[in-house]
Amino acid sequence: MVATIGAPRVINATAALMDSVPQSTADMLPKHSGRSKDEYIYSDIRSRGESLWRSVYSRQADKLEQKIGNWYPDLIEVIKTDLYGRLLSDCRILDAKSTELCTIAALVPIDVPAQLKSHVLGAGRLGASQEEIDAAHAIAQLIYSFSE
Repeated sequence: MVATIGAPRVINATAALMDSVPQSTADMLPKHSGRSKDEYIYSDIRSRGESLWRSVYSRQADKLEQKIGNWYPDLIEVIKTDLYGRLLSDCRILDAKSTELCTIAALVPIDVPAQLKSHVLGAGRLGASQEEIDAAHAIAQLIYSFSE
């Protein structure tokens, strides 16, 4: 479910982005994935996801995990292992704070206030200043305004 809801939007957004960047910028981007099947040891990925999950949600981490797990146990596993472990905690390009700021920007246009609030708090827990959080939100709103 998570992949089929989000993946098509990510594919379309990536295509639109790549169609709009100058060729000189596109030429600087990697031509091959930096990910390797050899780096995906499930327990390591799960541990990395767990660590980031706890950093973002702090005292609410257990409560939120239980709530989501009660809805559907596999959903929390996908979120913590695949989203947080494989994707969001991969700091080869962006550190955790920058990733949270990008997450805030991504959540602004999709009208998910509870998740936005959680990630605003998470960004602060990861060291983002209120000014950085406000800037991420404002930039996202500005970009979104062009699509309306």
